[in-house]
Amino acid sequence: FGRPLVVSYESGNFEAMKDNFPKAIEWLLIDESGEEAKNDPSRPLKRFGVSLKQLAAWTGRIGDRLDELSKADAIAFLRVNCWNAVRADDLPSGLDYWFFDICYRFDSASCRRWYLMALGLDGIREPDPKTVSALASKMTTADIIRQMDVLVRRRLKVQPEWGECAHWWTNRANRARDRAVKLAQTAAQPQAAE
Repeated sequence: FGRPLVVSYESGNFEAMKDNFPKAIEWLLIDESGEEAKNDPSRPLKRFGVSLKQLAAWTGRIGDRLDELSKADAIAFLRVNCWNAVRADDLPSGLDYWFFDICYRFDSASCRRWYLMALGLDGIREPDPKTVSALASKMTTADIIRQMDVLVRRRLKVQPEWGECAHWWTNRANRARDRAVKLAQTAAQPQAAE
């Protein structure tokens, strides 16, 4: 992502924003190792959500075996290459998970581009942070997620495998969007009076 990305911080329960990484990993492992994932013909073989190609890129070694990858190493890989790549710890709840999931399925550059497009900054390579902040403050985190979801689906539909994989990809995209929106809405709710 490079520079920090200015996003909308809604008033509400910021305690819920602290760390969604364990939840994100739990959901990723469900999505990437469940029965539906096994039936998706476009998916490469993965272990704990990491493919052989990703493992080779991360370690710099060709010939590593997936069956030797530990769950702890896979989680470390996902934290560095997906969570930290989009600076998810600096994002509001919901958007952190959503950016992580987009980075995992696509890349951090697509995530950044779709975020800016969702704010109406299509085609502006390096927008002024004040402009980004002003536009983001006019939208809720859930609305930003929904706008980005439209762009994710456009990308999916132009993939050559769409005809064969539409069912699996649509279900996966729906789950990720719904989880992210729920996290955002929960964080935006004021804490109950004690």
